[in-house]
Order: sequence, then structure tokens, then C-alpha cells
Amino acid sequence: MKDTSFPLRKAYDTALSSITYNSEAVPCYYAELPFDQHPNYYIIFQPTSNTEDSTKQTHDTVSQMQVSIFTKKDLYNSGDACDTIAGSVLNAIMPTPGYNIEVDGFQVIHTKISSDIASEISMNAQVKFKDRTIIFSHLLYHK
Repeated sequence: MKDTSFPLRKAYDTALSSITYNSEAVPCYYAELPFDQHPNYYIIFQPTSNTEDSTKQTHDTVSQMQVSIFTKKDLYNSGDACDTIAGSVLNAIMPTPGYNIEVDGFQVIHTKISSDIASEISMNAQVKFKDRTIIFSHLLYHK
């Protein structure tokens, strides 16, 4: 049995770090937004949640990765940036049916979306926040 968390985290960092919105790079962070950063939109992916799913012949793990997209805009936030960035996240992780992200030391058997939830927060009358959280589930075969 091997740890899946760090290799999956590296794979997500690679896949998500090239996402852009309106020709600008979308910052991507692991676990939390650094206190000295204040971007208008960004991605945070959380530590994995893992469940052992082995058989008598193989070591297998079901790993879930939560990816959140956060956007803020003065006065009116239509959610366009959030949804466009979420579409880029989906395309980076699941661009075509049957495609699986490359994870060092593992064969990804399948990937699916466990949930996809959008929400809105108004901090005051001037700033609107929209976010969207997608949870991906991967079945990983230990090579």
C-alpha cells in the first residue's frame, strides 16, 4: 500500500496551474489562500480524502479531491468568471470521456464528479463573492 495524497496533489497542481481567465493566469493554491494575496479570482484545492478499496489481488484507493473556485467583484458579480474558470478546471481534470489525470506511481482507473456546488456571499453592498466547489473522485490502482 502506498500513500496517494502527495502524488495526487502534485498532479492537480500541474493540471490547474496553467488555467487562465481573460488571458490572465488564475492563481492556484494548496489548502489556503496566502494571507498576503488578494486576487479577484483564484483556485484552492484541498487535501485529499482517501478510502482503501483493495481486492485480494490489488491495492486500490478511492481518493477525493476538492477544488474550489473563488471570485469577487465590485457591485455586480454575474458569476461568469466563476463558471468559466470552473469549466477550465473540468477540462483540465476530465477533458474527454475515459481520460484520467496522470498520477505518478498509480494507474487512475476512473474519475468522476462526486459533487459540484455553487454559492454566493455578499460581504456588503459593494462586493459580491461567487464560489464553486467541485469534488472529483478517483479510483487509483497501486502500480
